[in-house]
Amino acid sequence: MEQRILPAYPLFVKDPYYSVWVRGDKLNETDASFWTGKKLRTYGVISANNHTYCFLGNLKNIGKLEQTDIAVSAFRTSYQFECSDFRLEVAFFSPLPVSDLTIWACPVCYLEYKIIPHKELRNVSVSLSLHEEWCYQGQGNTKVRGDVMAENGFEIAYFGLSRQHILNQSGDQIGASWGYYYLAAQRCFYHTIDDFSDVAAKDYCTEGEEEARYITGQNFCPSVKEPVTGKIAVAFDDVVSVNYFGRMMQGYYFADGKNILDAILFSEREYEKICSVCAETEEKLRADALVFGEKYLCLLNAAYRQTVAAHKLIKDANGRILLLSKECGSGGCAATVDVTYPTMPFFLLYNPELVRASIEPVFDFAKTDAWEYEFAPHDVGVYPYCTGQFYGVKNKAQGRFAREIEYQPSEYGKQVLPSYYFYPKGAGLYNLDRQMPVEECADMVLICAFYLACGGDKEYVRGKLDFLTKWCDYLVGKSLIPENQLCTDDFLNHMDKNVNLAVKSVAAIAAFAKVLEKLGMDGQKYAEVAAQRAKEMSDMFSDTHMPLAFGDGAETFSMKYNLMPVKLLGLDLFSQDVFKRELDVCLAHRHRFGFPLDNRSNLTKSDWMMWMAAISDDAGEQETIIGGIVDFMKETSDRMPFPDLYDCETGTVEKFTNRTVQGSMFVLLLKNKMNCK
Repeated sequence: MEQRILPAYPLFVKDPYYSVWVRGDKLNETDASFWTGKKLRTYGVISANNHTYCFLGNLKNIGKLEQTDIAVSAFRTSYQFECSDFRLEVAFFSPLPVSDLTIWACPVCYLEYKIIPHKELRNVSVSLSLHEEWCYQGQGNTKVRGDVMAENGFEIAYFGLSRQHILNQSGDQIGASWGYYYLAAQRCFYHTIDDFSDVAAKDYCTEGEEEARYITGQNFCPSVKEPVTGKIAVAFDDVVSVNYFGRMMQGYYFADGKNILDAILFSEREYEKICSVCAETEEKLRADALVFGEKYLCLLNAAYRQTVAAHKLIKDANGRILLLSKECGSGGCAATVDVTYPTMPFFLLYNPELVRASIEPVFDFAKTDAWEYEFAPHDVGVYPYCTGQFYGVKNKAQGRFAREIEYQPSEYGKQVLPSYYFYPKGAGLYNLDRQMPVEECADMVLICAFYLACGGDKEYVRGKLDFLTKWCDYLVGKSLIPENQLCTDDFLNHMDKNVNLAVKSVAAIAAFAKVLEKLGMDGQKYAEVAAQRAKEMSDMFSDTHMPLAFGDGAETFSMKYNLMPVKLLGLDLFSQDVFKRELDVCLAHRHRFGFPLDNRSNLTKSDWMMWMAAISDDAGEQETIIGGIVDFMKETSDRMPFPDLYDCETGTVEKFTNRTVQGSMFVLLLKNKMNCK
């Protein structure tokens, strides 16, 4: 069998709460799980000629097909199996083309299969079964109910918790403990093991699980002499997707009144079109990626579904498209600015309007009285509660206005947020020491600059100039050397005089000058400030790389990935020697899986390493960086969805898994696109 490709493989992924993976290379030796690792037992069984075989899930008492191959593309994870009677090919297909919002947002995935007989097969059935633990997140509410419905030409089984508490929790390492799961196939069942004998009977059952409920979809063929194909659809209806500043909102697909049966019927009726749209996307991706080699294509295939499916697409009452990221594996925040920033290369490349949709929630919160600060917010809540920035909220222990409004550490992930957005001015909701003012101001300005550079709507950006001017003026007023504050890379806590943060600030000021020029306005004063500060930095470090912090010696270093926007936006702030020195010092400290963020530890970030690859014009240097990340995916002992924070020497994962920031893998394609423009 082909060697391992990924640390974890996506099976059915559509959004942060519909995200099923397998954390092993042999599909029938590992149980499926939610992206967090919570077990979601899922069984695939094929029967033919009075023999039954397992191809999906860790079934102990059924013979296992021999897996002979595994492959990953942008939308499919595919496997091949063999036995003496037939070859079985299966693919887990999650249609997520960002060029077609209806297909993307429709919450239906597929198990596809092809049976190639080695001789005539009789009484052939292919079954997919979901264990009831798909329905709950382990907080005591575990009783499920379900049923089967007949449609034209097929059947639909569903189940969900008997007590539905919609949006009853928020947080990071959790899923939805509400909603309903569906299977659509020729015939379907809602069953326990004891009352169901069509699929391997009691062999499904483990001790103590006799009463566990399943839903099963099964396709049947009395005789197979030639290759035959089929599919079983898997859907999730979350009923309500998010609380968006007091409005309970469904996903984009349901915004115009459609329901989950419409979604399933659409997925059955339009299957050929869905396949065609996705194939076209994959063909273009392959052609573009292979300019940089097979390993780069491997990275992009690993990143595509994860990047898209850690978002939720919604449409508000005014018809605005809103794209809400969940900060998976790093706090659970919604629409985090410093997550949108590294994610943006993917959406800039394929649908720039989705970058606009990513920052709309930030502007919506920033205009409330609750956000009374001169810098940009960090987030708009904790998914699925978009009710105001969570980061840095503080309690007040005493006085007439004593309050408890922040998450309590012991209950983190089990609460829901207050409505921060309707607090009045002067409420003092936030601890300023826990904010990231330079980081978020620069991010918002740079995101808008990239959006315009990739053909975004000028009038949209013009309508946000009040905010963008205020945030850029904040950067101008803070001088070149940043004061002690958090930034997105402060895994070792606050840092004073951060040079990389200064690079980002200078780049943002210069980018804002470009924004104003594109809008037909005068940006000269901002261009002059940026040029002067860049000159100061160049003069300070004229014969050496930039250190970690101002005042440090050349023995320190850090990834200056914030040079990427300088390069791609053509900001003309630093000489080519600066780019070369910064890349050279990183490569000089390279370990097995890449190079560190800075000299303080061996922690690295895959997204920022790819941004360093983008500041290089040398194919060999780019291949070295790409190769380190690919090797990490193949060799890390931590089997979880494509992590972005890990030890570059050992491959040990710290946290940060299933995050949208892997959209950064697409930055080399974005660079090519922007160079062409």
